[in-house]
Amino acid sequence: MLRLLEMTGGRRIEVAQIKVKDIEEAGKTGELRLFSAKQGRDDEYRYVPVTQADIKEILSFIRHYRQRVIRTTIGLKNDHGYLFIGADLGQPLEINTHGTEFYLLRKAAGIDNEEACLHAFRHRYITNILRDLIRTHRYQNEDDLRNALSTETLKLKLMEWTGHTSIDSLDHYVHLAFEAESNFQTTLDLMKAKKVVDSLQVMLADYSGKLRTSKVTPDIINTLADVVAAASSELHELLYVPQAA
Repeated sequence: MLRLLEMTGGRRIEVAQIKVKDIEEAGKTGELRLFSAKQGRDDEYRYVPVTQADIKEILSFIRHYRQRVIRTTIGLKNDHGYLFIGADLGQPLEINTHGTEFYLLRKAAGIDNEEACLHAFRHRYITNILRDLIRTHRYQNEDDLRNALSTETLKLKLMEWTGHTSIDSLDHYVHLAFEAESNFQTTLDLMKAKKVVDSLQVMLADYSGKLRTSKVTPDIINTLADVVAAASSELHELLYVPQAA
């Protein structure tokens, strides 16, 4: 359940209605059919790109767990086809049961944050799509990304994948994506800075040994000064944040 929420960005009511045949078909097409809950019609579906690795894992769940439960409860001839079923009766899980299961998992993991809910997977899915766009096309600010989203092809694809009826609904996620991407870049910079410090420590230890066992020469001093200056410059470039005027 959690993996499907993560890989599709589906609402819990949408994921609850996935059927075995939808998973099997996705294994052939690379797209999973998902019921669109907020389109206003009972027969409205969208198609979300999925990986074969994910589909294989879910097919394994179907073969090794779901099929056994169906066989020992309602029988294979009476299989209703819904992916998620109760272990005791073999009937489709109620929508609220999905929420209850997640609540129990959250408590077992010691997570008290009320924002950790099933819908959070949807927020993350949409934000990550926009983050991928930022990285791929190197958009510099939120307006750049909003302008890109105004192009018809990209707009239609995003609305299809997320199940939104209006592109304006994605505006909130544009801000979240740039905020997350900014934090992502900060993390990368800190990792690079740590490498610089680690490297400098190794080189200083090496020079310390040379200074103890060799005569101090201008060349050693100059080389050491160059190493320290280079490290200082690199750290300054990674960590310096210009102050607003």
